[in-house]
Amino acid sequence: MGHVLEPLLHDLAERFRFLEEELGRMTVPPEAEASRKRIHQIAARAKKRVDAVLADPDVSRPDFAKNFYHTYKRLSELAQAIDEGPLFALSRFRAEDRFLTHVVGEACREFHYPDEPPICAAMSSQYYCAMMEMNLILVPHGEATHLLGWADLYHELAHFLVSRKESTILKPLMDLVEGHFAKAIDEATRLGWSPDAIEELRLHSRDAGFGVGWQRPGIRRRPLGGTCKHNRRG
Repeated sequence: MGHVLEPLLHDLAERFRFLEEELGRMTVPPEAEASRKRIHQIAARAKKRVDAVLADPDVSRPDFAKNFYHTYKRLSELAQAIDEGPLFALSRFRAEDRFLTHVVGEACREFHYPDEPPICAAMSSQYYCAMMEMNLILVPHGEATHLLGWADLYHELAHFLVSRKESTILKPLMDLVEGHFAKAIDEATRLGWSPDAIEELRLHSRDAGFGVGWQRPGIRRRPLGGTCKHNRRG
């Protein structure tokens, strides 16, 4: 695989060079400048990582190809995520994006959001969407100024909080859910409930655990690039 992998890595290095240069010379409004700097730094570090892999004398050895391929795949996903998400969003950052970013920033200040507020871009084709590693919220273009959609912005912010604070937010809640159903199953067994009724309790326990745990970072999430978590009304 080595003879195939090296050209791919060279191509990826050029891609990150392009991303780094584009983000470096881009001029954005003040609301988006912190995001531009952060993504620019991510692209620069990724470019150095690709260069380091290419400089490794073992990169062409077949017995190391699998390890290097995994590195290539993760960095390639990151390049794709930067290109599709923040680079595109920042390159066309418009008045509606500034407005949404301001709304989210004010919301974050209101409830003391612990991290840098994400920027927003009205460019989603898949409803409201959080790209967590990119610190970006995508909003449907037609809903940029809809007051009723602001509740969905809070929903998307929750994705960031839960993914970054799993040990302090998600795990205690999952422990409460599991403890509640464990007691209920023990009580049902003591009272002689039928096996079918107890099994139904166990099913409810699993469903409740999934409902709490679906936001865990390992679920539906790409390793470096980030993925959209979609919100639906209903």
